Amino acid sequence: MKKIAILGSTGTIGVNTLEVVRRQKEKFKVVALACKENRKVLKEQIKEFSPSFVYTKKRDSSVEKNFKSVKFFYGDDLIKISEVDADIFVFAIPGIESLKTFVECLKRGKTISLATKEILVVGG
Repeated sequence: MKKIAILGSTGTIGVNTLEVVRRQKEKFKVVALACKENRKVLKEQIKEFSPSFVYTKKRDSSVEKNFKSVKFFYGDDLIKISEVDADIFVFAIPGIESLKTFVECLKRGKTISLATKEILVVGG
């Protein structure tokens, strides 16, 4: 079973990636989710996929209190997702906000599925 981290889980690409995971539960386990601010969708994703790690841009205690077993990251801590034990990191966050995390994943030898052109343009 492949462990997967999805950065941008509440956007179109992230939602579609989770649909693939949903259809192939025997092949994938979601270990981390990251989103900017769509907490409603994120809560549903946490309920369904039970990740160990979750990142959101802003802290929201209403999300945290419902998921005591999840380790949450906030603000400038997106880079900490690179430390998660995952086989595949899906980068689906638009813009260059996740560039440092992308570079750190590369340094750590992580397998990356890149779904955002901005990182390619800026990062080379």
